[in-house]
Amino acid sequence: MTTLNAIPSFMTPTGDEHFAGLGALVRKEVKEWRRGRRFWAVLGITTTFLALTAAASWITEQIRLAVPPDVTPPAPPASLSPFDNIIIAVTTGVPALAAIFAVMSLLVAERDAGTLAWTASKPVPLGSVWLAKWLTASVLLGVAAVAIPVAATTLLAWAMYGTPPLGAVVIVTIGLLMSVTLYAAIGLAAGTVFGSQAAVAAIGLGAFLVPSLIGGFLPEIAPLLPTSILASAIDAIEAELRAALGCWRRSSGRSGWAWAPPRAP
Repeated sequence: MTTLNAIPSFMTPTGDEHFAGLGALVRKEVKEWRRGRRFWAVLGITTTFLALTAAASWITEQIRLAVPPDVTPPAPPASLSPFDNIIIAVTTGVPALAAIFAVMSLLVAERDAGTLAWTASKPVPLGSVWLAKWLTASVLLGVAAVAIPVAATTLLAWAMYGTPPLGAVVIVTIGLLMSVTLYAAIGLAAGTVFGSQAAVAAIGLGAFLVPSLIGGFLPEIAPLLPTSILASAIDAIEAELRAALGCWRRSSGRSGWAWAPPRAP
């Protein structure tokens, strides 16, 4: 009895031994994220980059309006549509890159410090260790690299360009969340095989870049590639907006949509 009492409760099987201790491991991972600066670095960098990208067209237009008549103004922005500029911002790839670099050290650093071996020596399945890291990284990166940056970018675009289609923004956000979750899984999977952060980052960057190159030569397999998650969400938005009673009309570019009043019957 004394021996059993000495074993932490999270290490005893609770129905499914494959996920024993998962809750405690998730809490451990959350504490690690809270102690570090990874969350805040991802949040600050991603939000700043997305917001500045979305504001670029507005800034360019303000410069054009302020230029004296005797000075040649800069080229006009590609679009002043709120949805266009939100799409330009979220498709820069910054959230996915943030996920790749944020998770590249999760397993490698613990392996080097010896804490991963200590955790693995406990009566918990190794699958629970990996799953806890992936779930925690997916949720926290979903907040820091997607939810807050996209919300801030949408509010900024709303103030600068007008009201965006919020339903379409939600669909894009879901696609972006799925993309970040995928790259977090790729980085953690690479970390189980390779013992170098550089190698893990290279695998993640390869997953980010190579499919786009392959899709250019073999477009028929492009929908099956990891980077197609966000593109598929954008395609779904285009179909939805076409059916939106003509309130949104297609302009120039792949995702160029602008507000148009409904046609009179």
